[in-house]
Amino acid sequence: MDIWKAQKTSVLPNGLPVFGNVTNVSELNTPGNDLSPFIHADGKTLYFASNGRPGLGNNDIYLSRLKNGKWSEPENLGYPINSAGNDEGLIVEISGEKAWFASNRNPVHGKDIYYFNLADSLRPEPVSYLRAVVVDDATGLKLKTDIVLTNLKTKTVVETIRSGENEGDFLVCLPAGNNYGLSITRKGYLFDSENISLLDGYTKSRPKEVTIRLQPVKIGASTILKNIFFETDSYQLKEESQTQLDEVSRFMLLNPGIVVEVIGHTDHVGTKEYNLVLSAKRAEAVAGELKKRGIAPWRLKSKGAGFDFPVGDNETEEGRSANRRTEFRIVEVKNGQ
Repeated sequence: MDIWKAQKTSVLPNGLPVFGNVTNVSELNTPGNDLSPFIHADGKTLYFASNGRPGLGNNDIYLSRLKNGKWSEPENLGYPINSAGNDEGLIVEISGEKAWFASNRNPVHGKDIYYFNLADSLRPEPVSYLRAVVVDDATGLKLKTDIVLTNLKTKTVVETIRSGENEGDFLVCLPAGNNYGLSITRKGYLFDSENISLLDGYTKSRPKEVTIRLQPVKIGASTILKNIFFETDSYQLKEESQTQLDEVSRFMLLNPGIVVEVIGHTDHVGTKEYNLVLSAKRAEAVAGELKKRGIAPWRLKSKGAGFDFPVGDNETEEGRSANRRTEFRIVEVKNGQ
């Protein structure tokens, strides 16, 4: 028995994944049996069993980590996890703290299920997860949607998900140390975006549960561009904003009859006049980037609102962060779009 792998290439309309060619993971396999692979949600830590390597018994459990596109030399988990019997089928919970496996170390009982707390050196990288439900803003009914998770730094798509019809729930795991953009789309609706940052000070699983309300494409529909970022006290867009700008331009190209207004908002730090100018320049910067992507100027309006319309408490950092936002609002729909 060998360990094999296949890469997910797309998602069918019913939500089922499509995989590419199956290839042999040659750096892990031996002339013996290599079996029961389990890759953790961090996408980098693999546990499997083998009787083709030096060990304590027949099948022992091993650990390998993905580094620079290659799997590291497998490490035997050692005693007392492995025994003189068959130890296999290890599964590790999302927090990386506890694991379960099967073993026949007690021949009187046959093969049993065991669990234990993983030592720090054997744990996967920290991950969290986002659990969400997508609904129609007016009716509250669940919506089938396309969800794309992107690493904003590398601009690479990490995961593509399609929720089932009338089953607008989805769950996605998020390896730590990255800043993620989540794009939720459905034909006839204004897109929604979420930002999940797991960059600094991350130590354990912190699940986030949200309800995402999609609005039909109509005049007055608006969304916050949560993955638009500016340099501090500046209207210079950060590189991490490029994925969101691409997403907005795709939406406008798919809906050629809409005219939108980009609205900049700030917190209350500084004078009213200063923040009004800063918010206007930030809105202009976003509109300018969309024009560079082929959106006709007549379809784009921009303005600054300063700190006149707060959505959070300006007395807290969390509230001020929420107030520093870029709003995207449909102001006109032409040609029956």
